[in-house]
Amino acid sequence: MESSRFKHLYRKETLKTILMNKKTKAGKTAKTVQPLAKGVTGQAGQEEEKLLINVRPLTAEEEAKKRFLPFTDAKTGKLNWPLEPYSSTELINKDGRFYPETKKIIAIRATGEYQLVYFLNRKGDAKPERLTINYSMKYLDEWLFPFGFVRVHKSDIISIAHLVCWKGNELEMHCSFEEKIMTGDYYKPLLEQALSICRKH
Repeated sequence: MESSRFKHLYRKETLKTILMNKKTKAGKTAKTVQPLAKGVTGQAGQEEEKLLINVRPLTAEEEAKKRFLPFTDAKTGKLNWPLEPYSSTELINKDGRFYPETKKIIAIRATGEYQLVYFLNRKGDAKPERLTINYSMKYLDEWLFPFGFVRVHKSDIISIAHLVCWKGNELEMHCSFEEKIMTGDYYKPLLEQALSICRKH
């Protein structure tokens, strides 16, 4: 009887682990976990490892939907995205240089170890101004996503508010850029969903 009770708890913990399991950099899932009930081994442990190995990575479409979950009201199901940026929301100032407000940023492009932030020209010219910073694209993506910024390529993050046209893989922004901004296939589902949400507002 005691063994049966622990087996039930173990399976419950196994299911919880599967649901919460995070992918590794290689896109695979962990093969071992710490069970809720200590000392449970044998067949139960083998079943657990088999289940974990068979958990597939999320598709690009599923990853896209997952990004918007934190902005969905649990009771009403209403999606509140993008958030309105605070007027004072700026990139962290490290060196005393001018940093643009979030709503004025058009796009961010990675160039080797540095990133170029393109923002509305303060003189009103068509060509955007740019600022060189040293942050990871992952950090910038996570920090700016709530305010309507979407990563469209491993090297590019754009502001949906400044997107004019999307043809094929090419994105046209409000200002003219030296090089074209293209979207990668993996990032298309996220961009499509973001545009769909903005059209409903």
